[in-house]
Amino acid sequence: LLSPYTPPPPYPGAVPRSFLRNLMAPDGRDSVICGHSTMNAMIDDSMKAYMLPALALERPEALTLAKGVAKLALEYFVTLCYNLGRQRRRLAHCMEEWGQMQAHADQVDQVVFATLDRTGRPVLASPTKAYFSAWLLDRALVMVDRFLELGFQLRLYAPFEFSMLYWYVDYLHGVALSCQPASFYGDSPDFIERQMVAEKGKALQKKKAKAGDKQAAERPAVPEPTRRHLFTEAHQSICRGMFRLVAGLEKEGLYFVQP
Repeated sequence: LLSPYTPPPPYPGAVPRSFLRNLMAPDGRDSVICGHSTMNAMIDDSMKAYMLPALALERPEALTLAKGVAKLALEYFVTLCYNLGRQRRRLAHCMEEWGQMQAHADQVDQVVFATLDRTGRPVLASPTKAYFSAWLLDRALVMVDRFLELGFQLRLYAPFEFSMLYWYVDYLHGVALSCQPASFYGDSPDFIERQMVAEKGKALQKKKAKAGDKQAAERPAVPEPTRRHLFTEAHQSICRGMFRLVAGLEKEGLYFVQP
């Protein structure tokens, strides 16, 4: 929604950013965000797209969590309307609040998905393998990535910190890839797109089966990865390559910084 207001340099001036900040949500999280939808509705859609169970979303604990996250998400949207320096300063405060909300999401998981396994030990079990804590972490990682990206754009990092930062961003993308069950379950647009590809694979397997290849018919079709999954993997590979390049140059004594 905010991509038209955050283009490459030259960045929008203070006046259009102030107008956007004031007109985005004059009535709080119940406002229509940029004429699109209310923040509460956007959070609800995000949870459904992540394939959190419908019955779990109706629990009072889940509704309370959604309201709290809607308030924090609105603050994050407003933060993106500031200039880059103020964005980064406000993002530090936003991440602290999201960290506190992460503990709340863990408690909701304990209440909503708690059950007993065959041995009688308490475990967490979600029908869709999606949990509130994982969903919130998936959203928070977008904010963390933006915070680190702003550090590069504002040239806040010293050259000797680059290898550590590239390693850390590589690690964060790995965490992001590990908490995306909506990439493999549900009826989200990305999933439907991959499911169509998988159906084509099944049709080809059936043709082979008719020709006598029964083993190909029994082999399940592997869904294609989502666009977000591919982009995250590509970004992770770039950061991993940069880390290895800088670390290798430092080890060989070939990494020089211009004074």
